[in-house]
Amino acid sequence: MSDTKPKQSSSSSGYAIWLIPSANEKTHYQHLINRLSKLADTDDDEGTRKSSPFPSFEPHITLFAFIPLDTPIGEISNTLRQVVARVAAQISSSGPERSDTMGTRGAGASASELESCKGLEDFVLGLLPAQSGRSYFQSVLAPVKPSTKLLSLREQTVAAFTPSPSDSDSPQKRDDYFPHLSLFYGDCTPTKRAEIAAIANSDDPSLGSGGATVTIKELGIVRCVGKVEEWEHVESVVL
Repeated sequence: MSDTKPKQSSSSSGYAIWLIPSANEKTHYQHLINRLSKLADTDDDEGTRKSSPFPSFEPHITLFAFIPLDTPIGEISNTLRQVVARVAAQISSSGPERSDTMGTRGAGASASELESCKGLEDFVLGLLPAQSGRSYFQSVLAPVKPSTKLLSLREQTVAAFTPSPSDSDSPQKRDDYFPHLSLFYGDCTPTKRAEIAAIANSDDPSLGSGGATVTIKELGIVRCVGKVEEWEHVESVVL
């Protein structure tokens, strides 16, 4: 069975919130992503092997998707800053081992909360070795080891950008969040995906051994519409 031609359509679009690694890590993983995007070949209609580039993209870990496109960017960034302040204040006061839940909405953070961001200055996430996935946007990825900071930030972000249910008796939707660093997008056979994952682990021994880490320095607001190459990083919230 040959690899299928790359598709870049998505059933959803809007603004996504990405966790962006530090500059050096971003450069490192950008090189890896660029290399992996050129590995998959496809068959043309005549059965001839030919190069068919798959998309490259900015290194990231998706925190939340999607926010409606008609939401003002300023509103999104302000809400994110309030969320960051709340999580940072929670971490600073509770310590890294506690996971007490603060308020469920980002709005209403006080000025003192907005100044207290030290809790997320040392935001380091561990990565597991690269592995193959089962969908276009999770074709090859490195799972992220969950941490108190990450899960708290995820919880607060979901609460801030998800409308409250109008019916108080409505069942709560289970959060199936799967944090990961994307390494390759594409519709490939399981064999090809496993091959690409193995190359990623070989090219980056630290990643392959499960000892790689990324330090998150900013939250990116990304407009995800159309092809991957057309996605636009429109704003950043520095931690």
